[in-house]
Amino acid sequence: MSEMREDRGFNTTPQLLVVVYSGLIATSGRIKILESELQREKDKVSTLDTNLTVEKAKYFFEMAKLKKKNEELEFEFAASNEQIADIYVKAQNDILAELTMHCPGDDFS
Repeated sequence: MSEMREDRGFNTTPQLLVVVYSGLIATSGRIKILESELQREKDKVSTLDTNLTVEKAKYFFEMAKLKKKNEELEFEFAASNEQIADIYVKAQNDILAELTMHCPGDDFS
């Protein structure tokens, strides 16, 4: 009877090794597939990171341009306000001069 058990164990051991080996091969194949997928995802992340860096650089460049343009427009606005004030003062002086010329005795100041 003990011979039978040894014989049975001996016969099942190669079968068990075949099953385990097949499982290892399948697992190894699945690991390779997962590693490949992981590498593709890493490449995607790297590409997205590069794109993000480029877009940030563009954003900051555009913001700098817009700031400069805003400063130029503020300067022009201030200059045009000064011009308007100068025109207003000149017009008032011209009107005062005309009134003084036509009505010399009146005080228009």
